[in-house]
Amino acid sequence: MIGVMGVAGDRRDEDILRMGELAAQAFDELIIREDELRRGRRVGEGARLITEGALSSGFDPAHVQTILKEPEAVDAALRLAAPGDLVVLLATEVEDTWQQMRDFDSSAALAEPEMASAAWAKGSHD
Repeated sequence: MIGVMGVAGDRRDEDILRMGELAAQAFDELIIREDELRRGRRVGEGARLITEGALSSGFDPAHVQTILKEPEAVDAALRLAAPGDLVVLLATEVEDTWQQMRDFDSSAALAEPEMASAAWAKGSHD
């Protein structure tokens, strides 16, 4: 399961850390984003706390990405997903995210892993 999440910046540090811990239990892949309105926090601060919480629970750092802008985080999750994967988007801009999902061309995303595998097999990874 792939999760895209952020936490409102006006939450207590310990609550944001706990959200990271809970995300580590729920998701196999975690993409952390932030709202445009960070409610008093510096850019990346909330994302850092979520990441710390997830990693403190033993979550594999190789399966955590920080992509601060919501549209870019959603796009990364949709591209990461394979047939049968569940993608959970905890969106702030719900209407925009819904439209982005509707407009997403999954055929291009599905071709990317195949093209990468073919390139690797041909030795173009040097």
